[in-house]
Amino acid sequence: MKTVSNIIDLGGVWQANMDGEKFAVEVPGAVERFTERKDFGGFFTLRKTFSLKKRFKFYLLRCKAVSYFCEITLNGKIVGEHEGMWDEFSFDATRFLIDGENELVFRIAKPGYYDSDPYPLRQVLSGFVPDVCCAFGGIWDDIILEGYDEVLLLRCYADNCALKIELEIKKDGVYYLEGKIKGLREIRGKWELKKGLREVVVPLNSARMEKWSPEIPKRYEISFKIKGAKDRMEGKTSWARREICCKENTLLLNGDPLYWRGILHWGFYDELIAPNPDEDAIRAEVKALKKMGFNAVKHCLYIPRQKYLDICDEEGMLCWIEFPLWLPEANPKLEARIRREFDAIGEELLGHPCVALLTLGCEMNSVVKADILKETYLKLKKKLGVPVKDNSGSGECYGGLKISYGDFYDYHFYGELQNMEDLMDHFTPSYRAGKPWLFGEYCDSDTLRDLKKVREGKKTPSLWWESGNVRNNPIKKLKPDFYLDGFEKAFKDIRKDFEKLRAASIDHALTHRKVTMEETRSYREITGYDVTAIRDVPIATSGLFDDLGNMKFPPEEFTRFNNDVVLLPAWDLRRTWVCGDRVCPKDRYSFWSGASYDLHILLSNFSGRDLKGETLRLELRDGSGKLISWEERLLPKVGRGEIKEVCYFNAVLPEVSAPANFILTASLGNYSNFWPIFVYPKPKSESENFLLKDHTGVFRGMKGVKEGAKIIVTDQIDESVKKFLREGGKVFLMQGSDPTFPTEEVSFWRESFPMSFPHPVMSGLKRSCFTDDLRYFSVAPERAVCAKEASDMGFTLKRPLLRRCDARNWKVAEYLAEYSFGKGTLIATTLKLSGGRGREASGFRNNVFGTYLFGKIIEYLTDKSK
Repeated sequence: MKTVSNIIDLGGVWQANMDGEKFAVEVPGAVERFTERKDFGGFFTLRKTFSLKKRFKFYLLRCKAVSYFCEITLNGKIVGEHEGMWDEFSFDATRFLIDGENELVFRIAKPGYYDSDPYPLRQVLSGFVPDVCCAFGGIWDDIILEGYDEVLLLRCYADNCALKIELEIKKDGVYYLEGKIKGLREIRGKWELKKGLREVVVPLNSARMEKWSPEIPKRYEISFKIKGAKDRMEGKTSWARREICCKENTLLLNGDPLYWRGILHWGFYDELIAPNPDEDAIRAEVKALKKMGFNAVKHCLYIPRQKYLDICDEEGMLCWIEFPLWLPEANPKLEARIRREFDAIGEELLGHPCVALLTLGCEMNSVVKADILKETYLKLKKKLGVPVKDNSGSGECYGGLKISYGDFYDYHFYGELQNMEDLMDHFTPSYRAGKPWLFGEYCDSDTLRDLKKVREGKKTPSLWWESGNVRNNPIKKLKPDFYLDGFEKAFKDIRKDFEKLRAASIDHALTHRKVTMEETRSYREITGYDVTAIRDVPIATSGLFDDLGNMKFPPEEFTRFNNDVVLLPAWDLRRTWVCGDRVCPKDRYSFWSGASYDLHILLSNFSGRDLKGETLRLELRDGSGKLISWEERLLPKVGRGEIKEVCYFNAVLPEVSAPANFILTASLGNYSNFWPIFVYPKPKSESENFLLKDHTGVFRGMKGVKEGAKIIVTDQIDESVKKFLREGGKVFLMQGSDPTFPTEEVSFWRESFPMSFPHPVMSGLKRSCFTDDLRYFSVAPERAVCAKEASDMGFTLKRPLLRRCDARNWKVAEYLAEYSFGKGTLIATTLKLSGGRGREASGFRNNVFGTYLFGKIIEYLTDKSK
C-alpha cells in the first residue's frame, strides 16, 4: 500500500526447531511445508540472524500474520507476545536492536489436534483449514523491520467519504500532508499532533466519482507525502465508492438489484498449506471465476490476505468474509478471543470495496451465546458498513440461536435434486420478515479423482494428504472415515475405465449444478448463492477446479445458468385427490411418444437494465442436433431485479418407436439455456402376466394375475420368493420402505454418479448430452444394493444394469442389476419407479420413465421364461 526506503524485509530462510527436529523454513510460509510432521501442536522456535546498520532513531517490527501464539525475543530479550493467527501486529524493537548481527527468535504454538496441546483448534479461531488441509503454524505472511525518526505511516485506507491515515508520532509538532487523487484533484492537510498513535482524516468529496461495481471496478489512486520538521513519509492507496445494503428481499449495490453469484473458498492450497498464494495465482483464480459467471467469492472460515482483497478490488470481484469460528468448544477464554480477534480482523478489512458481506462464523451451535453475537454484529456492521449475519447456515438449523442477528437469511442446503424445491418452499414462510436470502454455501457434487494422475501432475511420488498416518496427515484424525489411503486397492477395479467414468462424473455434477441453480434463480425470495467449492480438497472432489487447477466444466455451459440474465424452466402446478387434495407432480423430463409437452419459461434479470422487446427464440432439436421446430416471441418487459414468466411453450412431441432424446433451447440475444426431453414409445396394452406381491404399496395401481404366473413382482424377498427362484422362477424386486434385500442409504445426485451397462432392459437409452442423467429425476433412489451382503445371501451378480459409482471413495453399489439364485433369475432395483419423493412424479401413472422401465423389465423376464 506504500513505498518507502526504510524497510528491511526479514523474510527468507529461518531455522526451525520442532520437538528436537531442526530444519530450514522459508518465511513467509507454514512450517508444515518443510517437515513431514504435521500434527505437532506444542511449542517450536523459528530463528533468524540478520545484519543491521542503524540509520534511524526508531524501529518497528511488523508481522502480517503468525499462527497461532507467539512470543518474540530479540537478542535474548522479550519484545512481546501475540495471540491470533489472522491479523497484523507490531512491536517497538528500537531498544533491542544493535549495530551488526541481530538474532530474532519466535517461540510459536499453532492450533493443536490434541486436548493436551496449548491451543486446541476447536478452542481458538482456527477456522476450517485444519479440516480440509492442515492446522498450520509459523510466520505465514510478511515480516518487516521499519525504521523512522519522527513519524511512521502505519496504515492508510479510503472509505466512501474520507482518507484515513494511522501514524506513529515520536515528536510533538505540526505535520503536513500533500497529495493528489489521480484524475480528480489535489488534497492537503495540516495537523498539530502529540506523540503516540494518531489517526488523521482527510475529507474526500465523492460528487464527481464513478461508483465501483463488478462490471466497472472503478478506483482512484491516491498518493501523498506526510512531512514533519525533519522526517517525511510517502504513502499511497486507492479510493472507491460503492454502497451495498439490504432492502426487503433484495441486495442493492449502488442502488441496483444485485444477484450474488459466489463460489465457496476454504483457503485450501495444499502446496502452501497456509492460505497465502502469490499475486499471479490469485489473479488467475479470480479471472477464471469471472469467466465462469461468478461475481463473488465467499472466503469461508479463513481471512484472505490483503493482496487477495486488493486484486478483487482491481478485478471487480465481490467478497463475503466469514470469520473463522466453527464448531467451537466451550472454554473460559473463547469470548475474549472472539472480541479481540473480531475487532482486529475487522480492521484488516477496511478500505476494500470488494468486501460486501460478513458472517461471524459458520453453523455455530449454542456454545457461542446471544450477547457476544449481538455485540459483535452491531460493532462490525457499524465499522464496515456492509450487511452482516451472525451465523452462516443459521443457528436455528444447528442448535444455536432461534432468533438471529442479521441483515439477511443464510442457509446451507446440500440436497438431492428432487428435494431442493421442497426445502426452499419450507424455508420461505410467509410470516418471516423481508430480508434477502442467500445460500452461504450449497450445491456440492463430487467428480472422480485419480490420485495417480494428481501425483504425476504435482511431480511427487506421494501426496502428503493421502497418507493414513495421523502424524503426517492429521486430517485422518479429524475425519475417522478418511479413505484416500485406500486408493490403490479401491481404484484398481475401475482403472481401465477411468476416463469414461470421470467424464460421466463431470457430466453428472454439471447437471446437478445446472438444475439446482436454476431452481434457486426461480425464487424471488432468494438473491444469491455460494457454490461449493472452488477446488477439490482431500475430503471432497466437489471443486469447479481439480487438484491441478484445471477447470472441470466448460464456461460456455456454466454461464447458461450462472449469469446476470438466466432463462429458467418452470412446470405446471398439479394436484390429485386421494381422500382429499394433495400435490401430484408429473415427470418433468420424460414423456410418451406423441404427448403434449408444456413448459413455463422464466427470466431472471439482474443485468442492471430493463429488458423489453428483444426476440426470444425457441428451438426443438433431436439428439443429433437436427432442428424439429422453432418459433419466436417478443419479450415482455422484465425490470431490473425481476424474475418473471416470459413465455409458455407447448408442443406435440414426435412419434417414436424407440427411446429418443430431444433438446428445447431458449435464446435471448447473448443469453441461452436448454432443457432435455426424453421420449419413449407408448407401452403395450397387454394384460399383466405376473403375480404381484405388494407388501408396502410401492406398486399401487398395478394389477397382476392370481395364479399360474411365471414371474413374481414384489417389494420384499421372503422364503416363498426364494423357493420360487430356486425352482427356476423369474422375479422382479423393487425395494419397499422395509428393505429385505441388503441395501445401504446413499445419495444419487451428490457424491456419486450412475453408470449404465449394455442389457436388453437398457437398450435404446442413448447419451446425447451432459444432462441425460435427468431421465432418472423421477426414479432417483435413496438406497443401493450392497454387493457383498447380497452375495452372502446366495445371490450372484450376473450383470449390472445401472450402477452407483461413489466419486469420493471409489466404491460401487447397484441401483438395478440382474442376479441368479438357484435356477432362477432376479432383477432387483432400488430405483423408485413409482417416484413419490419430493418433486419426483407421483405414482406409476405419472412416472413415464418408471413405467417404461417396469415394462422393459417384465418384457425381459417374460422372454427368459419362454
